[in-house]
Amino acid sequence: MMLFLGLGGGLAYAAYKFQKIKALAPKRKSSKPLINLQSKKHWPSGEKIKLVDDGTYKANLFKVAGNTFGDYANYNCVAYLFPEIENEKHPNIAVYVDGLRVGDLSNRHVLSLYSVLQQAKLLFSATSCDAHIGGGGTGLDGKKLPYLITLDINWF
Repeated sequence: MMLFLGLGGGLAYAAYKFQKIKALAPKRKSSKPLINLQSKKHWPSGEKIKLVDDGTYKANLFKVAGNTFGDYANYNCVAYLFPEIENEKHPNIAVYVDGLRVGDLSNRHVLSLYSVLQQAKLLFSATSCDAHIGGGGTGLDGKKLPYLITLDINWF
């Protein structure tokens, strides 16, 4: 009987700790699409810049690209760039296509665009540029291939 009480108490304690850890975990970002996006500035074509793809937004890319399973994506679109300034030393620029977040600008490019936005007084505004989503599909070995998001942008 004591063994069952000890086991029950241990399970209750483990459940309590799990709930506490779960409450401290970062919340997932909503995949709910943004609608009626409007841009303060559409950047001219220029340099081809690839987005960081860590797989976080793969489901959104699949929805946006509209390719079926096994097919390659080939989608030209308009991307909206939203500065996220939670920490001024490490700003981030989120990229949305068709209202869904598809990635982030690489650290290499964030700081230069961030300073241009700051000088143009567009730091708290959405800007846009032409973009292309390619890749996806299935490779010869049967594995899913990554998507490639390229921005066609000139902010210099």
